[in-house]
Amino acid sequence: MTLLPLRPRGTTENARKPPPKLAVMADYLGMDPACLICWGTPVDRAHAVPTSLGGSMDVRNFALLCPDHHRQAPDIADAEAFWAWVDYAEIRDSGSKWTGAAPEVQEWVRAHGGRTEQKDREDIEFLAAVRFELQHLYGWADADFEHMSWDPLQEYHQVLEAATGRHFGVEKKVATHAWTYHIARRRLAKLKGETGPMPSDHPWTGIWPVP
Repeated sequence: MTLLPLRPRGTTENARKPPPKLAVMADYLGMDPACLICWGTPVDRAHAVPTSLGGSMDVRNFALLCPDHHRQAPDIADAEAFWAWVDYAEIRDSGSKWTGAAPEVQEWVRAHGGRTEQKDREDIEFLAAVRFELQHLYGWADADFEHMSWDPLQEYHQVLEAATGRHFGVEKKVATHAWTYHIARRRLAKLKGETGPMPSDHPWTGIWPVP
């Protein structure tokens, strides 16, 4: 098996052992301590690249995320893909920022094309949620799914969903699985010598709105 290279943000090695303090992170990001996606508090210090995958304790390798979005964030050795996911999730969950705002503020947001309601995605079946993310974060079209054995994958995840809670001790995450499928597609295309434009690693461009 060919290992994927570590792709951290920044090129300077950092020997720091403990994680940076919350105040240091907030100062680096130029904001009060709040979730980058939904502005919620309290916040966790979330690694862009986990230490188990080679990530450092450099402040550039951290994001401020609420516990809910921290649980959703991908566990991958690709910092730029992690930050692309943060940008995507910020648009996807934009309505959650305004749930506690005054009615006149919510009305102003709606008048300018924004959302003020939080989308409930908890009931989405796991593989359907992965497909949604592949479409809206990585730009997959229906034709991309037709070239895959998606039915066996559906069966695999139904069994996995029913019979397990963890896989190798790691929580299942939609974001991690979506990135993995996307990178696998790129690797398979390269191995097959397919011609034509290669899908980019993380093509999110901030398209509005995400359904």
